[in-house]
Amino acid sequence: MPSLYRPRASTLTEVTDRRFRAAAGAARDGVPAVLMCGWEVEKKGFARDLCSYMRNYWGSVITDKYAFGGPFPRPDFIWQDHICCSHAKWYQVMSDLEGGLPQYCMDVAVGPYKDVAPHKIDYLVNQMNDGIEWLEATTGRTYNDDLLIEAAATAWSSTVDK
Repeated sequence: MPSLYRPRASTLTEVTDRRFRAAAGAARDGVPAVLMCGWEVEKKGFARDLCSYMRNYWGSVITDKYAFGGPFPRPDFIWQDHICCSHAKWYQVMSDLEGGLPQYCMDVAVGPYKDVAPHKIDYLVNQMNDGIEWLEATTGRTYNDDLLIEAAATAWSSTVDK
């Protein structure tokens, strides 16, 4: 079986939420695209006062326009960590807009870093282990720690000032 996590030149592409929308807003056509996304989402009946990143992401899906050119990439599944109150609804709607994508959600509400305790770490690790089983079943691929570490390092290095 092919591995679940692959390096950059792979068949598995990360289409992130906040990083994508922040970069899209700064792109050449960022402001007009952001406005168009907001209008399209409102035409679907969603409120104007929802999270702007969320509305822009949904708008990109609705209009099928990727901020960096071409159609918006359709994911094969959604893996989401819930770090803010809008994430559950964000990806439920995203799944619906894309025709019912498989979705795995992880609750990361363990409190501030200074308050980390073994039971909180166990809570996250157990969800991650369940998620690995879910990913293998959903994708038909075998999980590989080394490739996950490589993918995480690539994602980290793309968001940190050098």
